[in-house]
Amino acid sequence: MLTDYLIYVKTSDRFGAGTDADVFIQLVGDDGISDEWQLRKSQHLNKFERNQIDQFTFYQQHCVGNIRKIIIRHSNTGEVAF
Repeated sequence: MLTDYLIYVKTSDRFGAGTDADVFIQLVGDDGISDEWQLRKSQHLNKFERNQIDQFTFYQQHCVGNIRKIIIRHSNTGEVAF
């Protein structure tokens, strides 16, 4: 059975905040670790813009249980701030 995860990312409202880099997320829970997902398809054409909330949906074969940690990384390409 697939478990769906709805991820919201809020970018800071500080001047210059945002990124054009590829951003990745992984969830660590009581029952396991999710796949690493690239935050690719948001409801916004330009993701991770200043003072913006982006929404992403992912599907995982197994539930990770109660989420204890979130690992976020980016590709070091483009500008990155806050």
